[in-house]
Amino acid sequence: MTLHATPFLDGVLVSGRTHDEQERREGQLTQAQRLAGLGTWQWDVGSATFDCSPEVYRLLGIERPDAAGTLSVALAAATVAPADRRAVRRRVEQLRSRQLHEAAMEFRIRPADGRARSVRAVAERIGGSAPGEALAIRGVVQDVTAWRQAEKRLADTRARLADQVRQTAAEHQMVGTLQRALMNVASGPSAPRLESAARYLPAETDSQVGGDRYDMLTLPDGMVLVVVGDVSGHGLRAAAGMAQLRDTLRGMAFVEADPATTLARLNQLLCHLGSDFVATVVCGRLDSRRRTLTWARSGHLPPLLVRDGVPRYLRSPAGPLLGAIPDGVYRDAVLHLEPGDRVLLFTDGLVERRGEDLTDGLGRLAEAVREYRAPGLEGCLDHVLRRLALPNPKDDACLLALRLE
Repeated sequence: MTLHATPFLDGVLVSGRTHDEQERREGQLTQAQRLAGLGTWQWDVGSATFDCSPEVYRLLGIERPDAAGTLSVALAAATVAPADRRAVRRRVEQLRSRQLHEAAMEFRIRPADGRARSVRAVAERIGGSAPGEALAIRGVVQDVTAWRQAEKRLADTRARLADQVRQTAAEHQMVGTLQRALMNVASGPSAPRLESAARYLPAETDSQVGGDRYDMLTLPDGMVLVVVGDVSGHGLRAAAGMAQLRDTLRGMAFVEADPATTLARLNQLLCHLGSDFVATVVCGRLDSRRRTLTWARSGHLPPLLVRDGVPRYLRSPAGPLLGAIPDGVYRDAVLHLEPGDRVLLFTDGLVERRGEDLTDGLGRLAEAVREYRAPGLEGCLDHVLRRLALPNPKDDACLLALRLE
């Protein structure tokens, strides 16, 4: 029972209405159909009207004409999109002529409210007493517009992801080729009694190549330019920045006498050009005759010296990142090399790990180098990479080792 109270004179007028079980169930069914966007209908073959639930009218965007819930066949047919009308008529005729007992179809409608929708209808034939006679066709119709829109968005997203994967793979291949070309120093420079070895390892899980690099070049005065650097970013932009930095640094090393001046001029140039990257570099000039390594760094980790089996990191003031501030100051340090000394220059991807202090990684590198007592730099680098569990999952790394006999 539903009670309704209304103020009346000096009191309250209470009215009530009873509901039977059938009415209650019909109300629940109507509510369920509304929530599901689902309507029921029945067409008595030969009749000019449908018997429809209220949800059908909502889907068609028209007012319910009467309490009986009848809908004219002509009005219902007019809401079907013109491109789909022939297919709908053919399926209805197949049900009428008993070619099909049941059928499902999806089509578009153009309701009176102007909001185009996609609907799915499932229908079945109710047979008459005479052979081949269809007494009625009944079924349900459901609004599937949101489903189809979601499917389209998903398909579009998948297509964009597939394009991105193809583009990333092509860029990765291009950058890898460029990076290998930039670090093609396998033959090594020609300098008396100098042994060198190098490794480059791309990130294990990152889909883009980073900007780590190493370089060696014999200068006209017989000295050897040694460089290890890391350009910010990943992908083609980082590789292009690496190429620009390498070539510019090589050119400046021909005319500048010391690494600190070379880095200062290079930094001024990058700041003047407004480069869209910054870089860390350790740059050195190796004089094999005097057995000296003059070096400077810009925001880079210091080299590691191994002398008599004991590793230690070299000390030198660290200038600012290249391309960060135009008036950065860089200073040289000079290392006198003894026979058998090993010097390792490396990028941070060799020692950095997410969630870990940098000193832990530097300690592991020093310990790995200390463990290796055999002669030869190639074996030493292989041992270091194994002990440090390279490659790094998130960052590329490179390592350059030098030794004067």
